[in-house]
Amino acid sequence: MSSIALIGMMGSGKSSVAKQLSNLLNLPNFDSDALITNQEKQSINEIFAAEGEVYFRDVEEKLIADFLNTYTDFILATGGGAFLNHNTQDALAKKCKIIYLETNPQTIYERLNGDTTRPLLQNLTLENITKILAKREKYYKKAHIIITTDGKNITDIAQEIVQKLT
Repeated sequence: MSSIALIGMMGSGKSSVAKQLSNLLNLPNFDSDALITNQEKQSINEIFAAEGEVYFRDVEEKLIADFLNTYTDFILATGGGAFLNHNTQDALAKKCKIIYLETNPQTIYERLNGDTTRPLLQNLTLENITKILAKREKYYKKAHIIITTDGKNITDIAQEIVQKLT
């Protein structure tokens, strides 16, 4: 199985790590949020504002399912909430090595402070991040591989993933 799905909280480094892994493993990388914004012709914030989170999650589930049925041998950075969907979990587990980029709330807060592009962080506080992570972590922990990202740069994280895959 040479497809990889990166899961974890927003700010855990999924998109950046996917690009670095792409270079190391010579695999194409994709970002589910970018694919959604391209398909919907709206930003994630605009989709949330106009259609709501339920609509976005439905689009996300279908897009990931279609993607997995179309592509092989890739790296996919998923949106922070994508892996909470049981259908998406099952589909990814069948086709990919799932890697959770585990990041503590303080690190996420520091990385995202000032970022207004993420709809769930319009009220960015350490407390909000901690609450979101507490709800999601049991899902994230289902990953095949867990990599702690705190205090590491993108290159180190990607190299650690390559080591764990071999």
